[in-house]
Amino acid sequence: MASCIFIPTGVVPPLPIELIRRIIDLADPSSLYTLCLVNSIFHEVAVVHLYNQPETPKPGTLVRCLQTLSCPPELAGHTRSLVYGRFLGGTSHEHNINYMTYFTTAFGMLIGSAKSNLYNLTSLTVELLGPIGKYLRGAPFRLATLDTTAEWDADFVAFLE
Repeated sequence: MASCIFIPTGVVPPLPIELIRRIIDLADPSSLYTLCLVNSIFHEVAVVHLYNQPETPKPGTLVRCLQTLSCPPELAGHTRSLVYGRFLGGTSHEHNINYMTYFTTAFGMLIGSAKSNLYNLTSLTVELLGPIGKYLRGAPFRLATLDTTAEWDADFVAFLE
């Protein structure tokens, strides 16, 4: 007697790369993490989308993202846009100047260590309190757009030149 029981083998049948790209194009950012784990082909295509414009809605997420972009240069090479624009509005720490200044310093140190890997970055949006220019000096990226609330100190002006 024939049996129709499905027994998973752990092997995903190969799909055409065009179909994989379409699946990843339609995936939301939270699904991209899971798609990276499917197999090496999904991983290769999903990583490009995952790091193209990383979503960093919270300070902790931004810190982990910048730590990741500091280590393996191939991941940071996919990053075209880095946006962190929710810090000054609507957080529980918005009136705590010490916290905001501390976070600006922490951000600066992390972006300073990741900047050499972010050579394809073309857009930067950062709402922080205090100067960040000394951390950006010498960065290899060529920004087409920059939106920031940080102080324009001499280092920041030198970065812009």
